[in-house]
Amino acid sequence: MKLILFMFFVSLGAKAFPDGKFNKIVSETDFLELVDGYTLVRPLIKLVVQNDGSISGKAAFRPVHGKWFWDNELFCRTLFWGERDLGLNCQLVQHNGKVVRFTADAGTGAFADFRIEKN
Repeated sequence: MKLILFMFFVSLGAKAFPDGKFNKIVSETDFLELVDGYTLVRPLIKLVVQNDGSISGKAAFRPVHGKWFWDNELFCRTLFWGERDLGLNCQLVQHNGKVVRFTADAGTGAFADFRIEKN
């Protein structure tokens, strides 16, 4: 049930941002220039992706933590939502101004848009 609620809140904001041209991020350096020192925000979710490879934050009032690495133009992460292991997923990353889009399954899955807010 909790996973269903989490997925509901993740999908809640999927269309909360205007559509437009998104530019693909192809390197870890470009990715870090975009997110380092910022919080990624969408409804009920706030995440910080650190340059040391860690991820922390909250989603639907539960803690989130994990690790990330860059592989072949993809953002790969392991993630825990509370005690639930969400596993490894490598994602296409794109940006459009102050919005970062993560598309699961190497760009073939569902996407989530996050606003970039200064820490």
